[in-house]
Amino acid sequence: MNDAMEQAQTKHWEELSTTAGQLLSNIQKTEKMGLINQSIVVDPVNPFLANCLLEHVKGEFDIPDSWDDMDGEGSHILSLVSARRTFEGTNCRVCKGWKPQVKTMPVIDAIKEFLDMHKANGSSPQTIAHYDTLLNQFAKQFPSLPTQPQEIEKFLMNYQGYTKADYFGVIGALYKFHNKRHEVTNPIDKMERPKSPNKMQDSLEPEELQRLFTQDMTPRNRAILLVMGGCGLRYGEVKNLKFKDVGDNWLNVDGKTGGRKLPLLPEIKASLLALKDGHKDDDPIFWSRLGKPLTSEVQFREIVIQAFDKAGITKKACPHTLRRSFATNWDGDTRTLQIMMGHSNLNTTQQYINLAPKQLIERNGQHNPLLAIFSSQPSLLQPQLSLSDLNPVNHDDKLDCINHNPHRNEKRAKPPHSYNR
Repeated sequence: MNDAMEQAQTKHWEELSTTAGQLLSNIQKTEKMGLINQSIVVDPVNPFLANCLLEHVKGEFDIPDSWDDMDGEGSHILSLVSARRTFEGTNCRVCKGWKPQVKTMPVIDAIKEFLDMHKANGSSPQTIAHYDTLLNQFAKQFPSLPTQPQEIEKFLMNYQGYTKADYFGVIGALYKFHNKRHEVTNPIDKMERPKSPNKMQDSLEPEELQRLFTQDMTPRNRAILLVMGGCGLRYGEVKNLKFKDVGDNWLNVDGKTGGRKLPLLPEIKASLLALKDGHKDDDPIFWSRLGKPLTSEVQFREIVIQAFDKAGITKKACPHTLRRSFATNWDGDTRTLQIMMGHSNLNTTQQYINLAPKQLIERNGQHNPLLAIFSSQPSLLQPQLSLSDLNPVNHDDKLDCINHNPHRNEKRAKPPHSYNR
């Protein structure tokens, strides 16, 4: 509804409220003065507005078809609508064209068109599959797109944390697309985004990375771990690598946000080219022992799990842990890291920058604002409280307690073994 329509409807409602007040006043005057004086006492009422008002309240209340047929309930209704100055009925000839229309469509059709749009726009297969999985759960609950926030909120109650936020984002994208294309009612606009938990994700510290890469492993597995931990690649980007993507000092990466060209350390380049062994430039770099390209996330995850176990690393073993370790241990500027990680939004990159506990301790020891005070006044570092300060009991009171304690010479019972810590 545009501003002009809103202003016109507001003016119309004000006229109806005034009309309700006039009708109520006439009823009260008629009851007081008697019908014989009606023509003298009552105020004239615009018949068009009186009929519009009747249509409004008939749509909201169970009342007769004429003001003349109303009893005491009519006075109550007129008093109510005159005071609140808003109307819920939809039968008014003036207002019914302004009533916002609720529009929906079958969920299955909505999902198919949404996914087809992403395919046409070149979204990655992983993104499309992710959307498909989440929205299929949504389709199992609703035959048509819900038009009320309460329905979607009830659906989201089945999920927690990141999963809930993920569902909210994907469902919101679905509604935004169809609202723009088909003017479908979008209840997401009336909802608050679920809060994502601030969960610290696993990443490897420098000594763990050293243990990981100094152990014995096959050349293929070492190369896989190196491009994950040394280039910050996603598993999908690793599986798509071909020998032609390895340049002199660069690595061409086909990622979910598009292609990017990354600087390549000589050691990582050598580990990748060592696997060529007769393969063509257009061939994938990573192959299974059965002579087939590695394609599934399960295969890459298993390689990471085996390497973590052998290195004695107990943190979550998955390709993304190595990618996060690359970001966490990055010692350069955030803008360069954003390019390396392939993030379209700098905020996404900043979410990856979580300093490890040892780094926090080290930097706190270097930059804490109280260091200058402690270095100039070393006495501040020494304990200043005595036992009497910690237990402020009058000395005479303590002696009195000792002298009058009937059990002071008895041996204390030894506490149970379970309390010895």
